[in-house]
Amino acid sequence: MKANKWFQRSLPLASLQRAPELSRYAYIAVFSLIVVACSEGSNSMAKKNINIDQLLNQTNLNSKSWPWNGVADGMRKKWNGLIPVKTNGIARAETALDRIEVKIGRKIFDRQSIAALDTAQIKRGIIVTEGTAVEPKMNDNTCGNVGRAPKEYDYPRNFVDNKTGVIDTVLYVNLGSDFCDDRKKGETESDIAVHEFGHALGLGPHFEGFGIGPIISDAFWSVLVKLYNDE
Repeated sequence: MKANKWFQRSLPLASLQRAPELSRYAYIAVFSLIVVACSEGSNSMAKKNINIDQLLNQTNLNSKSWPWNGVADGMRKKWNGLIPVKTNGIARAETALDRIEVKIGRKIFDRQSIAALDTAQIKRGIIVTEGTAVEPKMNDNTCGNVGRAPKEYDYPRNFVDNKTGVIDTVLYVNLGSDFCDDRKKGETESDIAVHEFGHALGLGPHFEGFGIGPIISDAFWSVLVKLYNDE
């Protein structure tokens, strides 16, 4: 079985910003996960009995780890209302939005309100950039990440309301780098884009079927749909 490997860096917020450089990279190493996209993809996941509630708790409700760091523990952490998105005309990002809305079964993205704005004017939403994925040690696995800016891997401060769990911030979905063409990873050109939008929409730590094993899978879709549809 031929597999593609890539990294998704998962980092804490203020704790890393205050930490010495050595501790910072040690923490990065702990939370970095190797993703192996196997040819079976979602089919292998479908054969397993997966507890979606448990996976949702692991990646979103439980706030003990990145990127939540104790904020809004036990709450669903997600965007409210339509989510403004500026794709900058990147086709695989548009495809990712289409795929997500089909799975969720309704429109969740506002693709117009910030599309023509300069990034400095945007106060809320998701901005997609290309060739800007980063990690501390760049290599051919540096294919995508979410952060507070292009070529950044920290999230913004106070991006989640501690009382409501509402995500209200600007996040960047950074696709591809000089070391990795994200379009060549996964089963389709938009798989990494979908994965990174998953993080931006509220999925934190990876789980089996989302960065552990396949880039995305049936388990990933079930958790994302439950987050946005099942109150």
